[in-house]
Amino acid sequence: MTLIERVFAELRGEYEQRVKGALFAGLKPCLTGEPVAADYERLGHQVGMEPGAVKVALHRARRRFGELLRREVAHTVETPADIEDEIRHLLRAIST
Repeated sequence: MTLIERVFAELRGEYEQRVKGALFAGLKPCLTGEPVAADYERLGHQVGMEPGAVKVALHRARRRFGELLRREVAHTVETPADIEDEIRHLLRAIST
């Protein structure tokens, strides 16, 4: 969980630098789970975006989350081949 929180903190910092902290706060719960259409509408209403734009923003945030997560996990495993297995394990652990 510490590694995941570190990735969330770094990603939050990136969003805050672009003055999009509220968007990150709304997207964060969806980064590791599957959102439904109502999530896009609710978040869009909160941050003044159309649901389609929220969906694109979530896609970009997930891609960046994955990049940051891979980088962090790379520091904790012995070989690059172990990265994907470790990420699957981490995501399974936080989804329960």
